[in-house]
Amino acid sequence: MGELFAETAVAGGFRTWQAEVHLNSREMNYRTKAAYFIQGITQGFVEAAEVIAWSDEVIVTAAKAEDWMIEISSCGPEDRMVVLSHLNTIKGEIDAAELAAMLKSKGMG
Repeated sequence: MGELFAETAVAGGFRTWQAEVHLNSREMNYRTKAAYFIQGITQGFVEAAEVIAWSDEVIVTAAKAEDWMIEISSCGPEDRMVVLSHLNTIKGEIDAAELAAMLKSKGMG
């Protein structure tokens, strides 16, 4: 989330207005994505490098970097089991329908 300042022309000058800008209309469900990656790593259709790249992107876009984001980003592509353990620490509720759709896109489920 950020702020946007703009000027609008009005009679006799400009008026400045401010609005909040939502970068994502729907906040990413990190727990659901983690569940997808957990299944992907254990079933062999996701490599640790993909999870690390995702975590790097999340750190850049998240309002606040969480410990798991930093820990996963600090891993190397050979650290499959370490990445897996960090994915299991991500809090939240799994969106079953979203997870099913992600797995289906990989031909799973």
